[in-house]
Amino acid sequence: VVLVSLLNPCPMAAAMIAATLLMAAVLMAIPKLRQGEGGGPRFVSLLQGAIRPNTYVGLAAAYALFGTAGLTLAAAAIVAVIPLVNFISIIALLRWTGASHSARPGWGAALVASLKNPIIIACVLGAALNFTGLGLPPVVGPILDILGSAALPLGLMAVGAGLNFDAVHARRSTITQAVVLKLLIMPGLTYAACVALGVSGITLTVAVMFAALPVAAGSYVMTRQMGGDGPLMAGIITATTIAAGVT
Repeated sequence: VVLVSLLNPCPMAAAMIAATLLMAAVLMAIPKLRQGEGGGPRFVSLLQGAIRPNTYVGLAAAYALFGTAGLTLAAAAIVAVIPLVNFISIIALLRWTGASHSARPGWGAALVASLKNPIIIACVLGAALNFTGLGLPPVVGPILDILGSAALPLGLMAVGAGLNFDAVHARRSTITQAVVLKLLIMPGLTYAACVALGVSGITLTVAVMFAALPVAAGSYVMTRQMGGDGPLMAGIITATTIAAGVT
């Protein structure tokens, strides 16, 4: 609690939310992106590629660079950003891809569906247990703690196993756009938002680093399950994972 108070992650969280909403709003406001080859499914993969960070890589990098302080800030970033990007992704997938594309469900139906997403539910519950000071419940808590300790290395291994170089070669133009949006524009927007809100020091560094993470591997699973362009999503994940090693 003392560490969180010293780091003051709330302005950082607000800046990251603002940058994410701005990126998504601008992309959704350009009808041309949903036209041409691939249409809606192509657009949704591009949208996810621009806003969804790989938290496994982010947690590992933040802890390696800044220890407990970095891990605390990365956790705050996850609570702020992950429910939001999943919410946006689910709504986009429901409205612009697969079988649901012709039906175009209303915003209310899309909202209900997104709130049932297990990632969003887990983030909200975890944040509630953390900020109320309740922590993990007895008996179940230690089991969840053990599973959580294994999640980070397993997640990093899954990222490597899911790399798809053929998909990168086949859809070079769209994938290049996603790489520029995710690894250059998104960190730039986050930096500008942080400066505007007075975020500085380690907090600023972690926020920009988090915004510059490669695309989450879970994007591919969600895209496949909801009728999106899975191969393109796999290519975007692969390209951003490779390029993020430089950026």
